[in-house]
Amino acid sequence: MLGSDAGMIGRVDRAEGSRVLLQPTSQLSGAHRHAFPIAWVARADDHVHLDRTAALARDEWELLTDAGAAAGAAG
Repeated sequence: MLGSDAGMIGRVDRAEGSRVLLQPTSQLSGAHRHAFPIAWVARADDHVHLDRTAALARDEWELLTDAGAAAGAAG
């Protein structure tokens, strides 16, 4: 996934409802993952491109635990 400035943000794991979940970036991140609203997606080709810079996306994305992600899937 890329920001509007072509900055790499991470790899998409899946879409879940109205948000996109990213794959955990390392074993050190444990049970945490990041998510962002699907409305941020500007386009998708070989990559998912956001409508904001990578830095802004990181400042605004949602931090989830695996339990929180599972609860979102159930609701």
